[in-house]
Amino acid sequence: MRVLLFAVADDSLIDADRNALSLINILVDYAVSAFPVAIPRLTVVGIYERAVEEPNIVATRLRVTLNGQEVLDVPWASDFQLRQKLQSRATLQSIPIFGPGVLRFSVMLGDEELGYWNVNVLSLGPKVDLLNATQDVKAAPRVASDA
Repeated sequence: MRVLLFAVADDSLIDADRNALSLINILVDYAVSAFPVAIPRLTVVGIYERAVEEPNIVATRLRVTLNGQEVLDVPWASDFQLRQKLQSRATLQSIPIFGPGVLRFSVMLGDEELGYWNVNVLSLGPKVDLLNATQDVKAAPRVASDA
């Protein structure tokens, strides 16, 4: 099995009449103002091709890492259903991000990485550790207005 296309986007659509795939907002950078944060939703898309002698169902996995640390590793079987090409999509929700770096999405076959897509996670402001904050935060007093 070989990977023809592997990408990560906000969403994707398949035109059923033409079997055409559209990716919406392909992710290259993901800018964050404070960590930790969860990416609410994204779509991973792979287009694969197999040789005639290769099996119809391939036990692939989807792996997500941030700076080499595993975030997610789940089965993502590739079922060609007797065809030579396959479009495979996975929708992920609430991917946790604990800091800036490279978020790598990989399709794996055993220990072999068949394809990947990197998303640069960027920090927009000063580093703020919301999990270990030691400074008290006080709300500004409300002032009554003359209405």
